[in-house]
Amino acid sequence: MAREQASGAVDKIDQRTALFGFGAILCRMLTGKPPYMGENSEAIRQLAARAKLDDAFARLDQSQADPELVHLCKRCLSVEKADRPQSGEAVAEMVAKLRISAEERLRQAELEATRAEVTLTEQTKRRRLTYVAGSLLMLTFLVGAIVALVYAGEANRNA
Repeated sequence: MAREQASGAVDKIDQRTALFGFGAILCRMLTGKPPYMGENSEAIRQLAARAKLDDAFARLDQSQADPELVHLCKRCLSVEKADRPQSGEAVAEMVAKLRISAEERLRQAELEATRAEVTLTEQTKRRRLTYVAGSLLMLTFLVGAIVALVYAGEANRNA
């Protein structure tokens, strides 16, 4: 819960308080743990009232999550309401931008993977062509050597 809820400042609760809750859910999804952890509910409430988020922010920084998503989560978990997004609509816009950005990175990764696959296929074809050309060259050399030996043998018999 947000600091204003945990400290009982009911007059300070607004839609940005709910966004703190969204940030808490997102934190749990990204790190596997809630923002505040304590032995019991009172200990957790006290951590929330004092806004002790250092541990949660460190876990978010260490997560493998997209840095932009981590930034959004931290903004929603901001101690000061003024630092949180202004509304659910603002968060929805940010999430939409994150989704578009992630889709673009995915498309770029797919293009790079396809390019790498084409390059590998071309290299494989070149290796096969080199092998076939080398084999044909050796075969030509062997046939030439056999023909030369046959003619040399006939020349020795006729001489």
